[in-house]
Amino acid sequence: AEREGRVVGYITGHIEEEPERLLPRRGVVEDWFVEPAVRGQGVGAALLGALEDVFRETRCDLIESATWTFNESGVRAHTALGFEPYQVRFRKPLR
Repeated sequence: AEREGRVVGYITGHIEEEPERLLPRRGVVEDWFVEPAVRGQGVGAALLGALEDVFRETRCDLIESATWTFNESGVRAHTALGFEPYQVRFRKPLR
């Protein structure tokens, strides 16, 4: 996304399909960032909307995205745009 010739946000994604595991064809958001100065102005929603269109056109059944639990603005953005949590991942340090 650009404003006045300057990049203020971007989004990337890919499609995953694992029929051997009976999982739905899904679009996955890989990376999604909006400059703090323009957050809340619809930039993130527009970026996601464009990627959702691509995923719909390529017959994806759903879209997945992740953010860190400490990223409060990321959690808020996902929730505001209709995402729902569906999995909790755990990790345990070994050193």
